[in-house]
Amino acid sequence: MRSDGIVEVLLKENITISVAMLREQVDVFKAMGDNKKYPMVFVAGKFTVIESDARTFSASADYNKYSTASAYVLNSLAQKLLGNVYFKIDKPIVPSKIFNVEEEATNWLYQFVDK
Repeated sequence: MRSDGIVEVLLKENITISVAMLREQVDVFKAMGDNKKYPMVFVAGKFTVIESDARTFSASADYNKYSTASAYVLNSLAQKLLGNVYFKIDKPIVPSKIFNVEEEATNWLYQFVDK
């Protein structure tokens, strides 16, 4: 949890994100956020990818129950292609957007911060 009211999730390099990992994240979001919803920025490490069933789960109400919006800071063309698939096929239930730079992602998320 950042001081500006945004939750920042740093994803390690060279990992494949699974549904089990995302379920653990939901538990952490619940504990740290006191059952409140927050805007979230996800910063992908190099060569970080997500399994297709995890991608579908990440768009669901079960995964987003503590999120008001999601910004994804992606590094590679492959990540951006997967991101585009995510938006077209999985259709996240919270406002979501892809960025190249974390500062731009943060600026976009400020509109979703509870003031």
